[in-house]
Amino acid sequence: MKKALSLIMVFLVVAAFSATGHSAEKYVSLGGGISWINDTELTDIAGIVEDVLEGEVELDTGSGLTGIAAFGCDYGDYRIEGEIGYQSGDINGIGVDFSKVVGIHEDLVLIGEDLNADPPILEDITVGDMFGDGTWESGDVLEGDVTVYSLMVNGYYDIDLGGVELSPYVGVGVAQVNFEDVRYSGFSEIEVHPFDLLGELNLDDHETTLAYQAGAVVGIPVADNIMFDLRYRYFSTTELTTLAFINTSLSSHSAMGGLRVSF
Repeated sequence: MKKALSLIMVFLVVAAFSATGHSAEKYVSLGGGISWINDTELTDIAGIVEDVLEGEVELDTGSGLTGIAAFGCDYGDYRIEGEIGYQSGDINGIGVDFSKVVGIHEDLVLIGEDLNADPPILEDITVGDMFGDGTWESGDVLEGDVTVYSLMVNGYYDIDLGGVELSPYVGVGVAQVNFEDVRYSGFSEIEVHPFDLLGELNLDDHETTLAYQAGAVVGIPVADNIMFDLRYRYFSTTELTTLAFINTSLSSHSAMGGLRVSF
């Protein structure tokens, strides 16, 4: 219900300023570019990794394409617009850090000496022997794609710099975050591992959450009613919970270029 109300709220705001903006100059804009999705921390909903084991798990994500389309009203010094956005990125791996708990228990014996084993175990195997310093990072064991669709309401303040327009802006709205074809590709250094069973599974998860953004646009006039926009944007979602009972959030930096046409 909360997600549905958020969507309805955004649509109503866009409809309201469009209907009452008869005295404002209307415009449409399109933009595209590159988005760099930041590495994001993963926590389980029970808090075992963070609170009990004092560890950290981080999803390594990469760059991708981004695009926006907007309709807005220009009131002179400020603008209000409704924006539809898209951005994508790759999942490149995962990193874990359990150095605190491993450091405390590094001398704990996990497997004792056993000459009757096949092959024989000639010495005790401790936590330190098995897990090293407790940190591990690999781009070989997890891969997939991340896409974000967003519906935002943005407010701009336009500053005339003598023919060039500088417009800082902020926006709020909702975003659908999609984790697609997320798959486990195995530990290359371990021949047999229970997680190998996950190699046959692809995870697809789609979650809707609130989002916000902030940035700045440099507008360069190319015609009486056309501006070429150079845009920087920081984008972030609020915390969301995936089907795997993992809490996370996504944030990104984007660089875009585009056109804004007034009518």
